[in-house]
Amino acid sequence: MWFNLGLVCLTLFNVASASFLYGQPCSDRNTAYLYPNDWIIPENSTNCIDITKSGNPVAGNRTDFFKLVNQADTLYADHMSLDRFPTAIVYVLPRLEMLDLSGNEIRRLPYKMYKVMPRVTKMLLPENAVFVPRKRPLFKSVSIKMLMLSKNRIQNIYPGTFSKMPNLQILYLDGNRLKFISPDMFLPMSRLLFLHLGGNAIEEAPPKHLMPLLLKFYIIKDQKKVIK
Repeated sequence: MWFNLGLVCLTLFNVASASFLYGQPCSDRNTAYLYPNDWIIPENSTNCIDITKSGNPVAGNRTDFFKLVNQADTLYADHMSLDRFPTAIVYVLPRLEMLDLSGNEIRRLPYKMYKVMPRVTKMLLPENAVFVPRKRPLFKSVSIKMLMLSKNRIQNIYPGTFSKMPNLQILYLDGNRLKFISPDMFLPMSRLLFLHLGGNAIEEAPPKHLMPLLLKFYIIKDQKKVIK
């Protein structure tokens, strides 16, 4: 449900496109598939890449595959039991705009995301184990507009966590373990339009008028009760 709601918001806010939402949707006609011992590449242009059934996507002759599809803007690498961010893969996809890493075991994200994926606008990381540093931002990216961090067991965020994402518009933090938030954690995101904090354990959420000025959708329902 939270994903569908985000799609609606993306449409309303006219967030920059990627193939899985706008233009030519991902389909067998424009999606390349990587398998353990083989691959399938569309006859015409490749907009999307699906490596979810590839096993270890960086072993053997996979390098040749990524050279053939390096103009794609969408990559599906969800539910692959990845415990590291696939930096080597996304780095050879210079046009990448959307990355789906849902349902993996990724803990650390590259700080210099703007170098790894200079065009990324949407990154889906629900159901991972993303670690939020205390003393530095989560990562730095001027292109990111949608970030999904649902169900990552996140306990704390800080005023600097999202401070290097100036164009972030849609942020999912639902289903984590947050107990406390304050407006200064979100004020650096001056373009934030959608914020989902539901399903945490927040005792008192700040009123909307103290949050970023452009915020239109502010979801804080279904907070869990903390037993003291």
